[in-house]
Amino acid sequence: MKARELLLIVTILISALMMASCAATVSIIVPKTTPDEPLILKAPYVDHWPKKLIFLSMTEASCPTRCSDALTTDTLRSFVSYIEQKLMKQNFQLISGGIVSRIELELKNTNNSGREVWDRTEKALLLGKESGADGIFEVRRLHIDKKFHTYLRAGDEQIFKEVPVLWARKVLAEDRTASSFDLVYWEATVELRLLDIDGNVIWSGTKTVKTTDIIPEAWKADLKAFWPAAYVSWENNRAKENYDYYMYLQNQDLQEQQIYLIIDNLIQQLAAKP
Repeated sequence: MKARELLLIVTILISALMMASCAATVSIIVPKTTPDEPLILKAPYVDHWPKKLIFLSMTEASCPTRCSDALTTDTLRSFVSYIEQKLMKQNFQLISGGIVSRIELELKNTNNSGREVWDRTEKALLLGKESGADGIFEVRRLHIDKKFHTYLRAGDEQIFKEVPVLWARKVLAEDRTASSFDLVYWEATVELRLLDIDGNVIWSGTKTVKTTDIIPEAWKADLKAFWPAAYVSWENNRAKENYDYYMYLQNQDLQEQQIYLIIDNLIQQLAAKP
């Protein structure tokens, strides 16, 4: 056998072995999760809720982090209007938080010992006493975030397992047989709170729902794993799955529906007797 023919055969064999070791079908199982119960905090000393409230949305309240970056202005307004309607159906009397701007001009034109730098919640408290309100209702958070879980497989493992992202990076750097998969999910969060006219928080409600809370069952899929270490792309592989997980991820109407359900849940908790 000529040397050139032998070299060709060896090259083909090596390529075949590399292809066999470089690509393998492995599985991922993403469990269905149970949504957390809403976090409800009530002041023990309150006998009844205030009923005449200044209503502050995210742009009017002092948001602890960011307020509504992930939602369009129109969608956000729809949610805020829905909260107002739910409160009014529970016999709360609402005063628009927009009138807080009335006091801002007054603070600028008079010597108020630094009150001009107050946030809008502090100004609303001052205005509340002037307007006869006995409390303030704040929409503290209302947003939808995109996040991800990291799954990892190494060596001869056939199933991706969820791991902390820093651990996955460490293993990928040290093990050339390892590969990882980032599963994107969304997380919808609403936080509401009620203050008395002295600024005491007397009720706070927060609830979060994520994609894996609403999928019908655990998501199971076969993926292609590649050597050396590489991130596995589900979109490029079109893996075999028991249902289309990404339908739940990309459905904006479904996400917004969850926001409405969270609002219903929290207002129902608020309406219960203290």
